[in-house]
Amino acid sequence: MTGAPREAQQIFPIRLTSANEVDISRNTKIVAGNRVTVLPKVDPSPTNIVMAGVLHMSKQGKVYVFLLIQIPLDT
Repeated sequence: MTGAPREAQQIFPIRLTSANEVDISRNTKIVAGNRVTVLPKVDPSPTNIVMAGVLHMSKQGKVYVFLLIQIPLDT
């Protein structure tokens, strides 16, 4: 079950700290605020955020999601 429409990729900018670094704590809080579970230490990269959850959709019913946010170290 890979590929469209079940799989999607989107690239978007993120806000960096005043030291021009990725604020992992802030980004994790933003993700957790979307009522999904953040899965720490699943990905070996300390800047990546992995999460899972269930979305309750009106037409599709329950939709299970597994999300990986990859933040390159060279941002």
